[in-house]
Amino acid sequence: MKPDARITDIVGTLADPVEYVRRVLGSFIEHSFDKQRSSITIGISGTGLYPNYFIQEPSETASARRRTVFNGQSHREILDDSGWGESWSSATMSFAEVQALLGDLRQFKKKRRASRKDRQGAAGSRGSARLESARSGGDQLDLGLAPLRAPRT
Repeated sequence: MKPDARITDIVGTLADPVEYVRRVLGSFIEHSFDKQRSSITIGISGTGLYPNYFIQEPSETASARRRTVFNGQSHREILDDSGWGESWSSATMSFAEVQALLGDLRQFKKKRRASRKDRQGAAGSRGSARLESARSGGDQLDLGLAPLRAPRT
């Protein structure tokens, strides 16, 4: 991953983008981070399927700064992150940006699902028309297969 990767940059590599982003926001809310001032940073050392991340709330003093690291797959807090070193992205995202990303992902998923239903519905209506035509007097049903003969009566 790029050294300045953000969640928006790796959506295509995430195992389940909607669920990952939803749970990042859940961690943010569950741990009561300030939505206006806090930022989210992802880890860049892995493959991007489930990147670890941390949420950081700035403070006037470095000692009062609040930072919590989360496992990207379980979204549980990682208590000892001292071994992570330089594996964090240099870019951050705000709560509002991640929230907007989730909305975009959900809209994309809905549009994709609706498009799939439209394609299935169109194929189904073409099949229904062919079946109705065969019922109304045609003695063969054209399904793009070998000709079928109407049953003898």
